[in-house]
Amino acid sequence: MIDPRKIILLAVFISLLAPLSFAQMPGFQKIFGQAEKREFGVASVQLNEEYIYLLGYESSTETDTEGTLSKLDFQGQLLWTADFGTRNDDIPRDILLNDQGELIVVGETQISGASQVNAFVFKFDTSGTQKWAEIYDNDSGNTFFNNIKQTADGGYIVCGFTSGQGFGNDYYLVKMDVDGNVEWDRAYGGPNNEIGVAVEVLEDGSYIFVGDKQQSEQGPYGIELTSIDASGNIRWQKDINDFANGGCKSMIRNRAGKLVIVGEATPPNQFAFDIFVAEVSTDGEIAWQRFVEASPKSDAGFGIMELTDGSGYLVTGYSHNESTDDTDIVISQLDPLGNELRRQYYENPGVGIGYDIKPVGNTSFIASGYATQDNTPQYFITLNNYLITSTPAIKKETLELQLFPNPISAATSLLQLSYPLKNASVQIINSSGLTVSSNHYETLASIDLTGFPAGVYWIRLQTENGSIHKKIIKF
Repeated sequence: MIDPRKIILLAVFISLLAPLSFAQMPGFQKIFGQAEKREFGVASVQLNEEYIYLLGYESSTETDTEGTLSKLDFQGQLLWTADFGTRNDDIPRDILLNDQGELIVVGETQISGASQVNAFVFKFDTSGTQKWAEIYDNDSGNTFFNNIKQTADGGYIVCGFTSGQGFGNDYYLVKMDVDGNVEWDRAYGGPNNEIGVAVEVLEDGSYIFVGDKQQSEQGPYGIELTSIDASGNIRWQKDINDFANGGCKSMIRNRAGKLVIVGEATPPNQFAFDIFVAEVSTDGEIAWQRFVEASPKSDAGFGIMELTDGSGYLVTGYSHNESTDDTDIVISQLDPLGNELRRQYYENPGVGIGYDIKPVGNTSFIASGYATQDNTPQYFITLNNYLITSTPAIKKETLELQLFPNPISAATSLLQLSYPLKNASVQIINSSGLTVSSNHYETLASIDLTGFPAGVYWIRLQTENGSIHKKIIKF
């Protein structure tokens, strides 16, 4: 049971962001928690543009983890934080504000020191009072819940994965009534490992869920979409694996009714993960796929939202920030085809990850996750404006610039630009993130890679009109 009296005492207000030049609500950025605990924000929901509920979890030791629910107002003031869960280790994964104004939380619970993991669903009112809780015990293995959506009948569809059906894990879908009682449940899987990540409800009462699918035993992962009817029967399945290895973190439906998936993947012949985004129709037709090449090191996208005017998307996750040589929370603004327009890092002394991002009104968003303070992870949440103005926009002309051939052979070694640049600075960065060449040119039409060994490189071009990063493979 939640005890709302258990208030987190230490709250650190980081900054109040200045209003931008057009009408919007005030913004804030906040990192808070107890110094003696490790805290992680997972996801958030808003209530009537007045309050924000942040779902998370905290631990004081490696074997003592419990879910938390925090309430903040839209000025960033922390009103309360309360813990919840079972007597075991509890990690929530998703939160839903249902059509009755109640909070539904799903996640996993594990007996400390034991291997058995069960799934849970908790229901709270907006004061933080627990209304009911259900534990879903798979006697033959483990069960995890990752995502929940409300269905037209007032019940819920939950996506996750379960073990005990064969080798590894299988996708797992559960249809529940309004009180959390199981109406049907299905496991879906092949000979290898499958992990259900997110589910969407379609207008005809059917569902589409997305997950990570192991391509072969001990092999790399790809992304798989599965369409099922209202009773859980498979209609079709579609692989999205035009990359060496990768997976998904979340999925939304955009204004056009298509599915947009975000995650991480390694492009062919490369090693580090990039943020990966794809748009797919509800019939399984892939419209486009993009690698958001945020840094030479590994990056990942965890949350995605569509801008309310349909002009693109915001993605949050983590990226290696070269200016701080650290892994920071990143928010990338993409156009409707997944091309990056802007990027902003939320810098802190240690690692930070953004897990969730949601729209607020017509011009703002809430992003949540965790940031490290004094070597301790703490809750992170920000209310900010769509247009990230602290980082210069990547100009349209540089988005259209191409470097070719790519991959480039040792026999060629001369990398051509699709049009010449004036007053251009060029940095060449290897796959370890080290700058191996840095030069400035009054006119730049090609880049000579003679003498560079085979491998993966980043080419960074900077002009007065903007900048561009491109990955190049030399063989």
